[in-house]
Order: sequence, then C-alpha cells, then structure tokens
Amino acid sequence: MPIKLDTVSTSPRQLLKKAKRLDGKGVPLNELMPSGFIQKHSKFDSLDSLMKASGFNVQTEADFKAIPAEEWNQFIALNTNFDSWHDMLSEAGRLYIHRQLFT
Repeated sequence: MPIKLDTVSTSPRQLLKKAKRLDGKGVPLNELMPSGFIQKHSKFDSLDSLMKASGFNVQTEADFKAIPAEEWNQFIALNTNFDSWHDMLSEAGRLYIHRQLFT
C-alpha cells in the first residue's frame, strides 16, 4: 500500500533523520514481525509460536538458516496469508519501515 507523503505529518527533515538511523541496521525477527503482525496474518500468537509449530528446532540464527527453503516456504504458504517467506518478510519490512519513519 503506497503512502502519500503529502498527508504525512512528519517533516522531510524528520523523515531524513529517521531514515538515516535505519541505514544498515539489522532488525531482529521478533521486532520485524511483532505479535500483532503474526496474529493478523496467521493463526499463531507470536513468531515464537509459529516457529515452534513449524517442527523445526530454531534456537539460533544458524538453526534458522539451516531450514530447507522449500520446506519453510511450504509451511509459510500453508499457515499464513503469504505465498512464501520472501513475501512475508517483504510485508513485515514495509510495515517496520513505516513504523520507524512515521510514528
């Protein structure tokens, strides 16, 4: 969903300052996909409950990276409103940036 900048109360200077803070920043998945996002797009209460339901043992970033992409995408497609993990990440990222810039 596009955002009309002329309807935003944040000044261009404030936007630029906030955008610079985001540059190169890594974001933990729990922050990128807060409980409200997960609840809206799946039957789960949180990202942790979604991960547990997947059947994959995810304790570390390395564990997550070791999940076969095809199996993870299939789980996401069957258990969320998204067709793939990429689609889910893209929407979560878009909303995260919006929150950071406009709130």
